[in-house]
Amino acid sequence: MIDLLTTLLCTALLAILLLAVIVWLARRPAGPRTVNPYVAPAAGRATPERFVEFDALVQRWVAEERLSPAVGATIRGLIAADYAAAGFGTLPSAAAAAPAPAPAPAASPGDVAPPVA
Repeated sequence: MIDLLTTLLCTALLAILLLAVIVWLARRPAGPRTVNPYVAPAAGRATPERFVEFDALVQRWVAEERLSPAVGATIRGLIAADYAAAGFGTLPSAAAAAPAPAPAPAASPGDVAPPVA
């Protein structure tokens, strides 16, 4: 009787252990399953087209009045700065959409304010 009980107990423990190993192997994480949004994108992903697309998106939001013009101008300035920092030159849509600055009128000698001390 004791031999039968020992055999059944050892067999049951072995089966439970085997099942636990199978479950552990099935649920073991194989690596990161999601992409961390706070990690900088790979260098190959920064293409000129992505900057232009995002700039056009910001322009559309300003046109739809989902962004104020001041915030839109700030964001577009940041996009243009990053575009230039990435070595792509001047952002095409920013250069085309930005109005040319008006030339300043020539100041006469009497119009100049005295220096403040």
